[in-house]
Amino acid sequence: MKMLNNILKHFLCISLGLSSFICLASDMNADERAFIEFIKQQLSVQVSVQRIPAEQIHTIVSRNLDLRMEKLLTKVDGINLHTRSVDSTVTPIQLALLELIYPDEATAVQALRQLGKKRYFQHSKILIPFSIVQIGHRLLIVFTENAGNSSAIAVIEKFPTEGLYPRETLLNIQQNR
Repeated sequence: MKMLNNILKHFLCISLGLSSFICLASDMNADERAFIEFIKQQLSVQVSVQRIPAEQIHTIVSRNLDLRMEKLLTKVDGINLHTRSVDSTVTPIQLALLELIYPDEATAVQALRQLGKKRYFQHSKILIPFSIVQIGHRLLIVFTENAGNSSAIAVIEKFPTEGLYPRETLLNIQQNR
């Protein structure tokens, strides 16, 4: 009886773990899935993903970017990635992708202008670099807390890339910068 009880406990734990992973994977949007695949291919690493709560994203935007950007938002979404090397040769890094959704494209442009040329979070104890891109009525922000890691910085500097977005989208993005 005790052995059956242990088997049931293990089965339940495995089932819950798989269902939470499946729920997270099905809950991700196309940008998030593409970004995860891009990181896996670029760095040859395994990635663990956690959803960032909406309240935390609002706090990041208002405190570290610009309060005026946060007031215009209609919806937010985001994921936090932690990499681990397959062969332990690459230092683990943290990257985050935030999606800020505004009511329309003009509002997104206005929010992007609030930042000016800033590419580091304000009011943080360490330099936290980020990259931002506007796609329609959305702003996508990639940042890392591993500012000393060259792999993490390379991802930030290369965002967005043709691996994530079609060439036409990137041409429009570059023209609007």
